[in-house]
Amino acid sequence: HNRGHVTRIQFRQCLAIAGLTYTEKELQAVEAAFIDDDGFAYRRFLEWIQPRRRDPLRYNILHEEALKNIAETTINNLLDFFDGKLLNEQYE
Repeated sequence: HNRGHVTRIQFRQCLAIAGLTYTEKELQAVEAAFIDDDGFAYRRFLEWIQPRRRDPLRYNILHEEALKNIAETTINNLLDFFDGKLLNEQYE
């Protein structure tokens, strides 16, 4: 109970309910990799198929830096635009 395992039949029922398509050979390969003495190790299977988690601290730092760079670039572009416009008006 709550050990991270289901029976082979339960695993196949879950796949059928989810509507996933697979060949018998693919199913057998997955079962061979994840079935042990306790049954189908669904927790280990889910860890295998889920994408890796990104480090939230690292992601937030990079995201903030990117936003800062975008803001600085946008402000600099606007300043350059208006400086150029003012220079053009002065020489007209």
